[in-house]
Amino acid sequence: SVTYRNGSEDPTEGERAIGFTVTDGNSDDLGDGALSATATRTIEVSGVNDAPVVSVDGSELTYAEGAGALAIDTGLALSDIDDEYMTGATVEITGGFESA
Repeated sequence: SVTYRNGSEDPTEGERAIGFTVTDGNSDDLGDGALSATATRTIEVSGVNDAPVVSVDGSELTYAEGAGALAIDTGLALSDIDDEYMTGATVEITGGFESA
């Protein structure tokens, strides 16, 4: 069995040609010497768009009325294994918001 693995998370898409050659070595000293045969197998590599990852601190936050600004998460991390450039991000208050 012969296997193919590309360890890149952002591979260049396209065909890969894998060549196989076998030589008999002519160990029985017949004919014109060692003979060879070749074959090629083609693999089409296509990328997969992996979702970005957002990780937050996760610890509980408490805000006291009248206190100053509170950092929501100083350890927020964004990453995308197959693309180093983010095109946008959104921060949203989804509950308990009261306007002044």
